[in-house]
Amino acid sequence: MDHAVQIYAGCAGIALTIIASFARWRVRSKARTRLELLNLERNVPSSRDGLLLSALVVEIVNGNGPVISNEPWLGELWVTIDKIVESHRLKKVGTYLSTYMAAAADYRIAEEALMQTALTALAIRDGVQLFASEHNLVVSAKFGINADIIPTAGLGSTVALSQLWNTTMDLADRGQPFKIELSESAAEWLGTNFDIDRFGERPVLHTRKSA
Repeated sequence: MDHAVQIYAGCAGIALTIIASFARWRVRSKARTRLELLNLERNVPSSRDGLLLSALVVEIVNGNGPVISNEPWLGELWVTIDKIVESHRLKKVGTYLSTYMAAAADYRIAEEALMQTALTALAIRDGVQLFASEHNLVVSAKFGINADIIPTAGLGSTVALSQLWNTTMDLADRGQPFKIELSESAAEWLGTNFDIDRFGERPVLHTRKSA
């Protein structure tokens, strides 16, 4: 099993475990949440040898917050997003309640993996808007994109994956409807190819730069 497949396999279990507990995080103080993230960061190995993994989280929301998972149209929306993800060669990690997770990793062309993640998010943003219009729904999507170098073996890989998904879910959770929130690392890597705005202090993906 190559490194990319190993990382993808680890993604599914770790991401779903984190998102299952994320609802509980929302009622904690931000200070405690931030402390937990910092504790994870301290345990990530300093070595930068590994695989660049870019993570995408999409949360479907309405005026009351995240939509409930038994909405009759939600399955159809997931199918729509599945097609977009597949067309951009990302890997679906899974869905949980109102949240969709995907990832891209290519240790040979790291920048291409992150670019495809950004293009996927832009396409999903347009797709959700069209879906809502066609089905006369008042729903929107919030996005988070994060990227980091993940060690390819050992405990460091598990800790780094946990940190990656924690941060990505936090970005989507705190974001605004149809805004694609970026981590600082993702914004730095994407800045040469995409227009990135600042929403307060936070980088937000706007569109791909014209050729």
